[in-house]
Order: sequence, then C-alpha cells, then structure tokens
Amino acid sequence: MLSLQRELGHGLIAEADYNGSHSNNLYVQTDVNRFPGDLILNQGTQTRLNPNFGGIIFGRTIGVADGHYGTLMLSKRFTHSWQLRGIYTFGKATDETSSNDNGTNNGEAVFDPLNIPFQHGLADYHVARRVTIDSVAEVPSGFFRNSFARKVLGGWRMSNILVLQSGLPFSVFTTAPFNPILDRNGNVIGLQAGSGDLNADGYAYDLPNAPAAGVVHTGSRSNFLKGFAPASAFPVPTLGQQGNLGRNTFIGPGLANINTEFAKVVKWERFSVEFRADVFNLFNRVNLTQPDGDLSSSLFGQSTSQNLPRSWQFGLHLEF
Repeated sequence: MLSLQRELGHGLIAEADYNGSHSNNLYVQTDVNRFPGDLILNQGTQTRLNPNFGGIIFGRTIGVADGHYGTLMLSKRFTHSWQLRGIYTFGKATDETSSNDNGTNNGEAVFDPLNIPFQHGLADYHVARRVTIDSVAEVPSGFFRNSFARKVLGGWRMSNILVLQSGLPFSVFTTAPFNPILDRNGNVIGLQAGSGDLNADGYAYDLPNAPAAGVVHTGSRSNFLKGFAPASAFPVPTLGQQGNLGRNTFIGPGLANINTEFAKVVKWERFSVEFRADVFNLFNRVNLTQPDGDLSSSLFGQSTSQNLPRSWQFGLHLEF
C-alpha cells in the first residue's frame, strides 16, 4: 500500500492511494472424481476416475487471487457548517473462485477440477470504477434572529451519500443435463440441441464458446431488461470440451444510489432528544440485479428484480 496526501489550504486535502495484493495457496474445494469426456467414453454413463466412489470432495491449496486498486480523494473539512468529500476508486480483482461451498455436495462450482487455472478471471466482487461523494450541511442556529425560529429551524443537519459504480462481473454458462446423439452402437457422436454438460464429465455446469463480436449488448439498463443476447449467440464447443468463453467475462448493471439523512438535536437542561429521518435510494432509481446467465433458463439474459428500493426510517434518541 502506498498513500500520498497533501493539504491544499482552506480546509482542502488531496490524497492518492494504491492498494495491491497477491495471494497464493488459497483453498479450493471441489469434486475431483470426475474428468472431461467421461460420458462420451462410457456411452452416456458416468464412470468417474475411480468407479468405486461417487463424488470425492477434495480441498487443495492451489488458488491464486490478485487485487490492484487506486483511489483519488479530495475532501473539505467541516468548516462554515458544511463538509464534502469525493472519492474515485478504480482497479481490478481476479481469482479462480470467490466463495467456498457453492457447488454440489459441498464442493465449489468448478468447470474442470483437473484444470483450475483455466477459470482464473475477474472476481465476483470486482468493481472496475466507483465514485463516492458524501457531504454534511448544518443550518446554523445563529442564522436566525428570532428565538422561536432559531429553536425550530436552526441546528438541522443533512447528510448525503452518493454512490456511482460499474456493475459486477457474471458468467454465461449452462446447467442443462447431458443429452447426447447416439449411433446404432450406442456411441456418443454429438449433442442434441439444448444439451448441457458440454465437457461430458457428469457435472452440468459448463461454458459455451465466445459469441461473435457485437452480439452481446450490456451498455444500458434496457439491454438487461430485454435480454443482453439470445442464447443461440453462444456456440457449442467441440464435443467433450469446455467452451472458451471464460469465467466472469461480462459486466452486469451498474449502481447509482443516494442516501440522505435529516437530523436535529434539541436540548433541555440535562436532557437531549435527537430526531433522525433516513431515506435510502432517495430518487427511487431502479438498480437492476445481475441477469440470468444460465443458457438453459427461459429468462436467460434478463434482469428480473432490483436492489435497494426506496425506503424510509425514522428514529428518536433520548439522552439524560
């Protein structure tokens, strides 16, 4: 980590930061008793590497993760009844898996347990760009000459937090079951339309090939509401192989949100009462959730819900 800070005068401070990390030997846990092509070699029946066992959940310290982020900040100290701070963050985070126990039988959802580095890509929590602006403004009591107005209108404080950030990454995959085309001898010679388990290892979680350029549209909210691409745009890979699309290739809907708080403290001798009103998502902007990335879903490509709908919260705090 490296940080540089400079005071500009008049309560202004500029700061630039870099935070980088590299981690080796991270824990990866998945079913290792499977291999690509199993269902092809054994005419649609999963035999596994060791046919005497079912799934074998095995943990290995083979994961790698990297993160590199920079931050630019400009802030004004609280003077003359207000303060303001703006932060711009940019960077990249990568790994093989971002969470544990998210697959079947308590193993991680790994495309090919024999080639973990293949799925090294953007981390699930990667945010390429983020702008945050927070401010506090207070109505000074001395602004009012009338004592009643001073008590009623003076001392109110308004706090705001604005967040603008790019979307989170997501993968396009298929969870459809293996549905082969067989010859007269029962040998697998192809896949039926809509078949999943593309690498034929008995685990229906696979990647297609990358689509043609210009087919995927993820630049606006309407793209995610209508569907960013048709499922047919993603080609099926060679029989028995994982697709070349890669993990977390696409970026989902961004986030824009403003939270506001109004507060005032009233004091009587040894007592004080603070009134607070919080408004989350002040302008009730629709922030879409991640789209459905499963090619076998009828809702593929669409975002069907939203995050952070507008809500209100009121509170009183008594001190004595």
